[in-house]
Amino acid sequence: MTDVTAIIAVSVDTPVDFLTRSLASVVAQTHPIDAILVAAPARLHPEAESILRAPDAVAAGVRYIVGDPQAGAGDAGDGAAALDQALASCGTEFIMRLDAGDVAHNERTARALEEFARADRRGRRVDVVGTAVYEFDASLEFSSPLELISSAVSVRSFPTSPAKATKAAVPVLATTVTARRAALTAAGGWAGGSDRDLWRRIIDGRGAVVSLPQPLTWHCAGFAVADGICPPEGRRHHPGGWWATVKRLVRFGR
Repeated sequence: MTDVTAIIAVSVDTPVDFLTRSLASVVAQTHPIDAILVAAPARLHPEAESILRAPDAVAAGVRYIVGDPQAGAGDAGDGAAALDQALASCGTEFIMRLDAGDVAHNERTARALEEFARADRRGRRVDVVGTAVYEFDASLEFSSPLELISSAVSVRSFPTSPAKATKAAVPVLATTVTARRAALTAAGGWAGGSDRDLWRRIIDGRGAVVSLPQPLTWHCAGFAVADGICPPEGRRHHPGGWWATVKRLVRFGR
């Protein structure tokens, strides 16, 4: 079976329930995830750290990576450095990316891998596979993606062919990506820059980037992991209860 590592990007201001729902959606993937690396630019809030270091999380393959171990909670830190640290520690063929707060459909990884295999059979190598997204408001509270289906959400699509991606200002959305680790490494990783810079380097190096037309990721519009613009105050937190969310998500999409 193809090996996949998930890298979840999280900011120091990410609400705890945003992080737990993203973790739960990765654990619930129908294609097993070998490890889940949570990449933070600096130390997270103690409540978030306790969840990441809990026995259930460790047993699920969760590892907590801090970009600057000397930075305290609340410092901006370096998100790109944390992502590069996570990438350097990966040994799997494929990397699944997700931003904390976003939710991956149970079948997302499996369908991305099918696209890689389909392209290989046709002799058209693909290096990065994203998806379309359902966008939902950051203020929306929910305990299962099933609740989002009946909510007012918009669908955002991205280029479905390498030729279209080459010309696009946003060739793929980072939080939707499954990529070949070798392609990310060959492009130099994040190298202190943005996701968009990385995709552009891959494309400039003749790598192929595509997105599936199906919305297989729920994207929290109005919350940017890089900026931490959504305050943690006033949100419903579920410390230590993320396995209940996992159980709900495991049933989703089957």
